[in-house]
Amino acid sequence: MPAGFVTVRVWGGTIKSTLMGLSIRLASSADGEALTALARRLGAIPLPHWRTPDEISAADAREMLATLAAPSPDNEVLVADRDGHIVSMCKQPTM
Repeated sequence: MPAGFVTVRVWGGTIKSTLMGLSIRLASSADGEALTALARRLGAIPLPHWRTPDEISAADAREMLATLAAPSPDNEVLVADRDGHIVSMCKQPTM
């Protein structure tokens, strides 16, 4: 396999990466605090001049928490977990 690629195996809906030690799974309501903390980091990226870091992180946190409160197979939040700690997230409506 070429360098930089990750081999994954799927067990019960969770994707496990043997190379990077990550588990990728659907987020649950128990992940709300970690998702809010990760959303705060989004304010550190270059932003349009009409949005503040607090506005960006608050809007993203609200959207992720709303998705968790009203689960739908068409709109999901995924989290990457390493050693019991959420290290990343992805919110993407499915097509």
